[in-house]
Amino acid sequence: MRATLFAVLAGLSLAAGGAARADDLAAANAAFDAKDYAKAFELYSPLARDGDAAAQSAIGSLYFFGNGVGKNASRAYMWFALASRSAAPVATVARTNRDEVRAQLAASEIKDADAMADACLQSHFAQCGLALYAAR
Repeated sequence: MRATLFAVLAGLSLAAGGAARADDLAAANAAFDAKDYAKAFELYSPLARDGDAAAQSAIGSLYFFGNGVGKNASRAYMWFALASRSAAPVATVARTNRDEVRAQLAASEIKDADAMADACLQSHFAQCGLALYAAR
């Protein structure tokens, strides 16, 4: 899984849409490369909320490994699931990562993570499971 996630992070700058978004993604990638994971999470977050699949996938990897955020496989699954719904090339790798994380989760965790992803999409990324499922 580390090799797959690394491939996603190495190709993130190719997935950005505009110049400003590319600059923001480049800054997030630079923070990640410098191992400043908390800063990377901070920089990826608005991009992910704007629907950027590369940033969503990166956040999934941060949650999976617990870099810059608490390690949380359910949240990793949710962010990979969101990224996998995109038409962007990163969606293929996100699907693979989602499926690898899924294999580590209980059925109830998968159900909750899928519900978080649906709520996140339906709210246009305003409700991404941070409160509703925090106790689980």
